[in-house]
Amino acid sequence: MIKVCSESDVFRTVLFIEDIDDDFESAHDVLNSFDDFHCPVVRAENCSEALGYLDNADSEPCLILLDLNLPGKHGSEFLKKLKNDCSRRHIPIVIFSCSDEMSDVNACYANGANSFVRKPGTLEELDSVLRSLKKFWFQTSTVPHLIK
Repeated sequence: MIKVCSESDVFRTVLFIEDIDDDFESAHDVLNSFDDFHCPVVRAENCSEALGYLDNADSEPCLILLDLNLPGKHGSEFLKKLKNDCSRRHIPIVIFSCSDEMSDVNACYANGANSFVRKPGTLEELDSVLRSLKKFWFQTSTVPHLIK
């Protein structure tokens, strides 16, 4: 079996930018239920917190899950800022949003999103979606491992 992250791979942090407690806790619980997922998941509740984390963390996340509808700056502004920063544009960003507006999807891809995933409505669907994301981003793809 392929291991997604070993317990010693602390540099393989996932940054989850999500303001809704229930959405974060449900996703975090599902991710923690996977036997082969040992990556720390760090939460930021808004774009300012996320930028503060990125500025002060010992290492960069290997993946960012980004909600669009956040307090303060919209998630799309964070996406633009990161993808226009040549020192951070390599970090994969998956939009994880309730939006089903094609204009949001198109704008996110135009601004450098690596994927756009609609938040599922049930725990069973959430499990399936996160299992697929985990498999793609940590088993199929190779993600950057850059440490500050």
